[in-house]
Amino acid sequence: MKTYGHNAKNKSHGNQICYHDHAESEEKKLAYGKFSLGRDKTSSMEIFGLLKGKSEPVHPCFIQMELSQDIAGLPVPIGMIYCSLEELKENIAVISREIFRIAQLEDGDIIPLQ
Repeated sequence: MKTYGHNAKNKSHGNQICYHDHAESEEKKLAYGKFSLGRDKTSSMEIFGLLKGKSEPVHPCFIQMELSQDIAGLPVPIGMIYCSLEELKENIAVISREIFRIAQLEDGDIIPLQ
């Protein structure tokens, strides 16, 4: 398992890193999930690299996972994948494990969502 550093040079002070989950079809987009990963962009990008999915949608109905950084209160996309329901299940397990590891084992600065 990789380890992720949480030192000051990797942190974007005041800019929260989040995953946003959307279910999409040709007719509509439904936002249904958001995970906060703190302010460390480097570790957030490393976690994003662990997730399963494709860079382009493969079906007319898909789940989009977007990694974004909140800058001045606005979400700025920094990564995106499209996944199936099965991949989403695995991705949520990865994100949950990593959030727990960072917050509990490395005393990271995971920010509660509001």
